[in-house]
Amino acid sequence: MSAAATTSAGTTPAGPPTGLVARGVTVRYRGRAVLDGVDLDVPAGSVLAVTGPSGSGKSTLLGVLGGLVVPDAGTVAWDGASVALDDHRPGRRAAMVLQGYGLLPVLTAHENVELALQLEGGRRGDGSSVRDRASAALADAGLGPDELTADRLAEELSGGQQQRVAVARALVVRPRLLLADEPTSELDTAARDVVLAALRRLADDGVVVVLATHDAEVAQWCDARLDLVDGKASTR
Repeated sequence: MSAAATTSAGTTPAGPPTGLVARGVTVRYRGRAVLDGVDLDVPAGSVLAVTGPSGSGKSTLLGVLGGLVVPDAGTVAWDGASVALDDHRPGRRAAMVLQGYGLLPVLTAHENVELALQLEGGRRGDGSSVRDRASAALADAGLGPDELTADRLAEELSGGQQQRVAVARALVVRPRLLLADEPTSELDTAARDVVLAALRRLADDGVVVVLATHDAEVAQWCDARLDLVDGKASTR
Protein backbone atom coordinates (compact mmCIF):
# COMPACT_ATOMS: atom_id res chain seq x y z
CA MET A 1 0.00 0.00 0.00
CA SER A 2 1.28 3.44 -0.86
CA ALA A 3 2.57 5.39 2.13
CA ALA A 4 0.86 8.69 1.42
CA ALA A 5 1.53 9.77 4.99
CA THR A 6 5.05 9.93 6.36
CA THR A 7 6.19 9.87 9.95
CA SER A 8 9.51 10.54 11.59
CA ALA A 9 11.22 10.31 14.97
CA GLY A 10 13.75 13.06 15.53
CA THR A 11 13.91 14.38 11.95
CA THR A 12 12.38 17.44 10.34
CA PRO A 13 11.47 17.33 6.64
CA ALA A 14 12.45 20.14 4.30
CA GLY A 15 9.86 22.58 3.03
CA PRO A 16 6.80 24.19 4.62
CA PRO A 17 4.57 22.02 6.83
CA THR A 18 1.34 20.73 5.31
CA GLY A 19 -1.49 18.70 6.79
CA LEU A 20 -0.99 17.74 10.42
CA VAL A 21 2.53 18.21 11.80
CA ALA A 22 3.90 17.49 15.28
CA ARG A 23 7.42 18.22 16.42
CA GLY A 24 9.06 17.08 19.64
CA VAL A 25 5.81 16.36 21.47
CA THR A 26 6.56 15.44 25.08
CA VAL A 27 4.04 14.77 27.85
CA ARG A 28 5.14 13.86 31.37
CA TYR A 29 3.00 12.39 34.09
CA ARG A 30 4.32 11.86 37.62
CA GLY A 31 7.86 12.12 36.35
CA ARG A 32 7.39 9.63 33.51
CA ALA A 33 7.49 10.64 29.86
CA VAL A 34 4.19 9.35 28.45
CA LEU A 35 5.26 10.84 25.12
CA ASP A 36 8.94 11.50 24.51
CA GLY A 37 9.83 13.79 21.61
CA VAL A 38 7.28 12.46 19.10
CA ASP A 39 7.35 13.87 15.55
CA LEU A 40 4.83 13.12 12.82
CA ASP A 41 3.62 14.41 9.46
CA VAL A 42 0.23 13.47 8.02
CA PRO A 43 -0.55 15.08 4.65
CA ALA A 44 -4.13 15.96 3.79
CA GLY A 45 -5.89 13.06 2.13
CA SER A 46 -4.13 10.31 4.06
CA VAL A 47 -4.75 7.98 7.00
CA LEU A 48 -2.17 7.40 9.72
CA ALA A 49 -2.36 4.48 12.15
CA VAL A 50 -0.95 5.00 15.64
CA THR A 51 -0.12 1.63 17.16
CA GLY A 52 1.55 0.27 20.27
CA PRO A 53 0.79 -1.69 23.42
CA SER A 54 -1.59 -0.46 26.10
CA GLY A 55 -0.01 2.41 28.01
CA SER A 56 2.32 3.36 25.16
CA GLY A 57 0.79 6.84 24.78
CA LYS A 58 -1.62 6.40 21.85
CA SER A 59 -4.62 8.09 23.48
CA THR A 60 -2.42 10.82 24.92
CA LEU A 61 -0.99 11.56 21.48
CA LEU A 62 -4.48 11.85 19.98
CA GLY A 63 -5.42 14.19 22.83
CA VAL A 64 -2.42 16.39 22.06
CA LEU A 65 -3.18 16.39 18.33
CA GLY A 66 -6.78 17.43 19.06
CA GLY A 67 -5.82 20.19 21.47
CA LEU A 68 -7.30 18.39 24.48
CA VAL A 69 -3.93 17.74 26.14
CA VAL A 70 -1.31 20.48 26.47
CA PRO A 71 2.16 18.98 25.95
CA ASP A 72 5.04 19.79 28.27
CA ALA A 73 7.18 20.40 25.18
CA GLY A 74 6.79 20.39 21.42
CA THR A 75 4.34 21.83 18.89
CA VAL A 76 1.35 20.70 16.83
CA ALA A 77 0.11 22.49 13.73
CA TRP A 78 -2.68 21.67 11.32
CA ASP A 79 -2.11 23.51 8.04
CA GLY A 80 0.07 25.94 9.95
CA ALA A 81 -2.37 26.74 12.78
CA SER A 82 -3.34 25.18 16.10
CA VAL A 83 -6.13 22.61 16.35
CA ALA A 84 -9.36 23.44 18.20
CA LEU A 85 -12.25 20.98 18.34
CA ASP A 86 -14.66 23.87 18.97
CA ASP A 87 -13.65 25.72 15.76
CA HIS A 88 -16.67 25.31 13.46
CA ARG A 89 -15.38 27.21 10.44
CA PRO A 90 -15.85 25.00 7.34
CA GLY A 91 -12.14 24.72 6.59
CA ARG A 92 -11.14 24.18 10.23
CA ARG A 93 -13.62 21.60 11.46
CA ALA A 94 -11.96 18.88 13.52
CA ALA A 95 -13.71 15.91 15.11
CA MET A 96 -12.67 13.19 17.53
CA VAL A 97 -13.96 9.69 18.22
CA LEU A 98 -13.24 8.95 21.88
CA GLN A 99 -12.36 5.46 23.06
CA GLY A 100 -15.16 5.58 25.63
CA TYR A 101 -17.50 6.99 22.95
CA GLY A 102 -18.58 10.00 25.01
CA LEU A 103 -22.26 9.62 24.16
CA LEU A 104 -24.98 11.15 26.30
CA PRO A 105 -26.80 8.08 27.65
CA VAL A 106 -30.19 9.76 28.04
CA LEU A 107 -30.28 10.88 24.40
CA THR A 108 -31.14 8.61 21.48
CA ALA A 109 -28.58 7.62 18.87
CA HIS A 110 -30.11 10.19 16.51
CA GLU A 111 -30.08 12.92 19.14
CA ASN A 112 -26.43 12.29 19.96
CA VAL A 113 -25.51 12.80 16.31
CA GLU A 114 -27.87 15.76 15.88
CA LEU A 115 -26.29 17.49 18.88
CA ALA A 116 -22.97 17.76 17.02
CA LEU A 117 -24.77 19.58 14.21
CA GLN A 118 -26.69 21.87 16.52
CA LEU A 119 -23.41 23.04 18.01
CA GLU A 120 -22.33 24.30 14.60
CA GLY A 121 -25.60 25.99 13.64
CA GLY A 122 -27.63 23.06 12.43
CA ARG A 123 -28.06 23.68 8.71
CA ARG A 124 -25.75 23.89 5.73
CA GLY A 125 -26.12 25.64 2.42
CA ASP A 126 -27.32 22.45 0.74
CA GLY A 127 -30.59 22.82 2.66
CA SER A 128 -30.42 19.40 4.30
CA SER A 129 -32.03 19.20 7.71
CA VAL A 130 -30.35 18.19 10.93
CA ARG A 131 -32.45 15.00 10.96
CA ASP A 132 -31.53 14.08 7.38
CA ARG A 133 -27.83 14.66 7.91
CA ALA A 134 -27.84 12.66 11.12
CA SER A 135 -29.60 9.77 9.35
CA ALA A 136 -27.05 9.86 6.53
CA ALA A 137 -24.12 9.85 8.96
CA LEU A 138 -25.58 6.91 10.90
CA ALA A 139 -26.02 5.03 7.63
CA ASP A 140 -22.41 5.76 6.67
CA ALA A 141 -21.36 4.20 9.97
CA GLY A 142 -23.47 1.11 9.25
CA LEU A 143 -26.54 2.03 11.28
CA GLY A 144 -29.26 2.25 8.66
CA PRO A 145 -33.03 2.07 9.30
CA ASP A 146 -32.92 -1.73 9.41
CA GLU A 147 -30.71 -1.57 12.51
CA LEU A 148 -33.60 -0.02 14.49
CA THR A 149 -31.18 1.86 16.71
CA ALA A 150 -31.63 5.50 15.75
CA ASP A 151 -34.43 6.18 18.23
CA ARG A 152 -33.16 4.01 21.08
CA LEU A 153 -31.36 5.60 23.99
CA ALA A 154 -27.59 5.38 23.75
CA GLU A 155 -27.46 3.46 27.04
CA GLU A 156 -29.66 0.75 25.51
CA LEU A 157 -27.29 0.09 22.61
CA SER A 158 -24.61 -2.56 22.43
CA GLY A 159 -20.97 -1.53 22.64
CA GLY A 160 -20.51 -1.92 18.89
CA GLN A 161 -23.61 0.15 18.15
CA GLN A 162 -22.46 2.88 20.53
CA GLN A 163 -19.08 2.89 18.80
CA ARG A 164 -20.71 3.40 15.40
CA VAL A 165 -22.90 6.20 16.77
CA ALA A 166 -19.71 7.90 18.00
CA VAL A 167 -18.22 7.53 14.52
CA ALA A 168 -21.40 8.93 12.95
CA ARG A 169 -21.28 11.91 15.30
CA ALA A 170 -17.78 12.69 14.02
CA LEU A 171 -18.71 12.15 10.37
CA VAL A 172 -21.81 14.34 10.46
CA VAL A 173 -19.91 17.62 10.88
CA ARG A 174 -17.89 16.87 7.73
CA PRO A 175 -14.55 17.47 9.42
CA ARG A 176 -11.30 18.33 7.70
CA LEU A 177 -9.38 16.57 10.48
CA LEU A 178 -10.59 13.38 12.16
CA LEU A 179 -8.89 11.79 15.16
CA ALA A 180 -10.24 8.39 16.20
CA ASP A 181 -9.24 6.35 19.24
CA GLU A 182 -9.83 2.63 18.56
CA PRO A 183 -12.87 3.32 16.31
CA THR A 184 -13.32 -0.36 15.34
CA SER A 185 -12.41 -2.22 18.55
CA GLU A 186 -15.99 -3.39 19.27
CA LEU A 187 -16.92 -4.24 15.68
CA ASP A 188 -17.11 -7.48 13.75
CA THR A 189 -15.33 -7.66 10.41
CA ALA A 190 -18.31 -6.53 8.33
CA ALA A 191 -19.08 -3.51 10.53
CA ARG A 192 -15.38 -2.65 10.76
CA ASP A 193 -15.09 -2.59 6.98
CA VAL A 194 -18.09 -0.25 6.72
CA VAL A 195 -16.48 2.20 9.17
CA LEU A 196 -13.11 1.99 7.41
CA ALA A 197 -14.79 2.66 4.07
CA ALA A 198 -16.36 5.81 5.53
CA LEU A 199 -12.96 6.96 6.81
CA ARG A 200 -11.40 6.27 3.40
CA ARG A 201 -14.04 8.40 1.71
CA LEU A 202 -13.09 11.23 4.06
CA ALA A 203 -9.42 10.85 3.20
CA ASP A 204 -10.21 10.73 -0.51
CA ASP A 205 -11.89 14.11 -0.01
CA GLY A 206 -8.65 15.57 1.38
CA VAL A 207 -9.31 15.03 5.08
CA VAL A 208 -6.47 14.22 7.51
CA VAL A 209 -7.36 11.02 9.41
CA VAL A 210 -5.38 9.71 12.39
CA LEU A 211 -6.55 6.61 14.23
CA ALA A 212 -5.17 4.65 17.17
CA THR A 213 -5.62 0.91 16.83
CA HIS A 214 -4.59 -2.47 18.24
CA ASP A 215 -5.90 -4.21 15.10
CA ALA A 216 -3.04 -5.26 12.81
CA GLU A 217 -5.36 -5.46 9.79
CA VAL A 218 -6.61 -1.92 10.39
CA ALA A 219 -3.05 -0.67 10.75
CA GLN A 220 -2.09 -2.35 7.48
CA TRP A 221 -5.09 -0.76 5.77
CA CYS A 222 -3.83 2.72 6.67
CA ASP A 223 -1.45 4.68 4.45
CA ALA A 224 1.28 4.93 7.09
CA ARG A 225 1.97 3.74 10.60
CA LEU A 226 3.51 5.28 13.71
CA ASP A 227 4.43 2.83 16.47
CA LEU A 228 4.70 4.02 20.07
CA VAL A 229 6.70 2.10 22.66
CA ASP A 230 7.24 3.69 26.08
CA GLY A 231 6.32 7.07 24.59
CA LYS A 232 8.91 6.94 21.81
CA ALA A 233 7.95 6.84 18.14
CA SER A 234 9.20 4.60 15.37
CA THR A 235 7.95 3.79 11.88
CA ARG A 236 7.36 0.67 9.82
